[in-house]
Amino acid sequence: MAVVSAALGLAYGMQGAARAQQVTPAPVTDDAYQPGGVGAGAFIAYPSVETGLEITDNVFAANTGRVSDVGYFVAPELRVESDWARHQTRFEVSSRHLFFFGNPSEDETRVNVVLGTRLDLFSRTTVETEASYTLDQEGRGEVDVPGAAAEPPNEHSIATLGAIEHQFNRVTARAEGTFDYNLVEDVDLVGGGVQSNADRNYYEAGGELRLGYDISPRLQPFVAAGFSARRHEQEIDDNGFARDSDGYNARAGVRVEVSPLITGEASVGYEVREFEDAALSDIEGVTVDADLTWRPTPLTTVNFRASSGVEETATTGSSGALTYSFGIGVDHELRRHFLFGADFDYSVRDFEGIALSEETWAFAAGLTYQLNRQFAVRAGYSYTFFDSSIAGSDYEINSVHLGLLWQE
Repeated sequence: MAVVSAALGLAYGMQGAARAQQVTPAPVTDDAYQPGGVGAGAFIAYPSVETGLEITDNVFAANTGRVSDVGYFVAPELRVESDWARHQTRFEVSSRHLFFFGNPSEDETRVNVVLGTRLDLFSRTTVETEASYTLDQEGRGEVDVPGAAAEPPNEHSIATLGAIEHQFNRVTARAEGTFDYNLVEDVDLVGGGVQSNADRNYYEAGGELRLGYDISPRLQPFVAAGFSARRHEQEIDDNGFARDSDGYNARAGVRVEVSPLITGEASVGYEVREFEDAALSDIEGVTVDADLTWRPTPLTTVNFRASSGVEETATTGSSGALTYSFGIGVDHELRRHFLFGADFDYSVRDFEGIALSEETWAFAAGLTYQLNRQFAVRAGYSYTFFDSSIAGSDYEINSVHLGLLWQE
């Protein structure tokens, strides 16, 4: 649902944005280099901004005729947290703006905004709410982006969540509801004209019920079942298909809290998405989701993650794509003020109804040298390889960056 990205490093990458998740080493644990924040009544604010230069050897994500370019970027961020004995409120806003000197059509603007609350109604009952907004760009390698696009289209996503959780002795019950809105802007074409993307805009409402059992305070297996309904603004798309759909899923997993060694949860399940149009094949498959953090030493953190789901598409003959993404990230303190971070991601998308499969391999690594509590120098490298079953659609991207970070 809501995704918060601290866009403070360099990377190019995962297909769907043609630029990868950025790798930023975890904060220094030494208090001499930790940002102190700014007090504002019952809240603490943590502002920061990074700026610097970025170089890429394939700005258009092209298979042949690669074009290199240099750009400058600025990435401001503000995190606000409540300082209350009970309840919690957090607000986060981050953005990254990249401006290329030679090819301004490939400039990027990415924005993430999240507002979340947790109300501790009783000792065993909590209520959570979250609202988020994301601005991103589709990559030129996207199957739904026309080859004649003057520049990649912007994507807007608004997501909301409400949940209530109650603990009945060893049993924990959680019910949550979500409502999302996704919009893709129209595409300006080279030589004039506009391609409308109105048929790709949709709303999605859903809910999930989850039951967990505490075998111990550190181990909780759980089961969950959910439903979601997607409804498009344009009932019939430009190719004559009715793409509204209903989705059903069930999963089983485990939550682990062996702090500080390992925390997080993982689950395996099955999802089915049924489409209104009989000409569109239903999509179903096994789902895998995980977010586990392992701390083998006080100086090293390893994160394992996995996600899966059914993505929308406007491609003729395809009802959508079953997607899987797997990743591992490592943060290590070489010194108390010198940090190393590395990240590897793999994703695959199989489109239902047509012979199209896409794989993306992405690697990124970065170094942070903390000058003092407020200033740090950052450098990074990233590599992306995109492999498509469509001949001539593969591409590689290498990029490096150097930036200066200020934080309070």
